Amino acid sequence: MKLKIKIFSWIRILIYLALFITFFIIPTSYFIDNTICHFHKITGYLCPTCGITRAFSSILHFNLINSFSFHPVFTILVFPITLFIIVQDLYTIIKREITKNNKYSFIEAIFLGRIL
Repeated sequence: MKLKIKIFSWIRILIYLALFITFFIIPTSYFIDNTICHFHKITGYLCPTCGITRAFSSILHFNLINSFSFHPVFTILVFPITLFIIVQDLYTIIKREITKNNKYSFIEAIFLGRIL
């Protein structure tokens, strides 16, 4: 079981790095010009998730005003909560490697069915 957790931890770290690097390298204008929302195309209305990718990219480029204009709820609520969960996950992984304890992060508790 410990090997599975270690592999799962490394996979998450690689995913976090890949997402951060990808969104940091690609300019926000790319997402503005190449947005494809099938719900918007079919109905003509914006879906609840329209603008999240652009808002996330704007946050990573330190442009909070644009991020708020693309999706205010994501900027104020979802991004800080997601950032907290990712930081807590990374902190737990690093602390577990240093101290060799068996404490699980929030994400591991969800996927492994453990109670914190």
